[in-house]
Amino acid sequence: MGYLGLVPGERSTGETVKRIGITKAGNGRVRALLVECAWTYRYPPRIGRRKLYRLQEVSSAVREIAWKAQARLTARYRMLSARGKKSTVVCTAVARELVGFMWAVRQRGAANPVTPSPRAAERSCPCGIAPPNGHWAARCLAGDAPAIATADIIIDRDNPARPWRRKARSDLYAPHQVNSDPRATAATCFDE
Repeated sequence: MGYLGLVPGERSTGETVKRIGITKAGNGRVRALLVECAWTYRYPPRIGRRKLYRLQEVSSAVREIAWKAQARLTARYRMLSARGKKSTVVCTAVARELVGFMWAVRQRGAANPVTPSPRAAERSCPCGIAPPNGHWAARCLAGDAPAIATADIIIDRDNPARPWRRKARSDLYAPHQVNSDPRATAATCFDE
């Protein structure tokens, strides 16, 4: 928790102890991802249909920890919100506790990573790089082996990547434009 910067900082002198915001030490991307995950604990604890097959592949110890985390973190979110804490503060506190549960899962039985589900192979989701025009620039190879896709990105100033955006927004503000105001046409009207 301290490694990720999700613990409160402290400024103390003598007997005076002052707690300040989180320390923000460590990897900011991981911290941001954990806080984003914490927003889901606004909702009641449940196991969705999509995740049920993943839950069946892990050990019973991990399932027990996962359900305990669901119930506890949802209750904590509601308790802190009921106290009147800001939602961002509540999510940071929940993210800190979530790290503790993740550590417990790692310590108690998830030494082996979860193997890919047989359903994932059936779906064969496409992976690769798709630019804004919608055509594949590069694709990963199909199969279970990890792969990396690379593509040359060419920036052409004459042909913007999204010409539809300019066209779609061209008439958006037209009814609200004021054409008879001299301040809109002359940049020197305020120099008097």
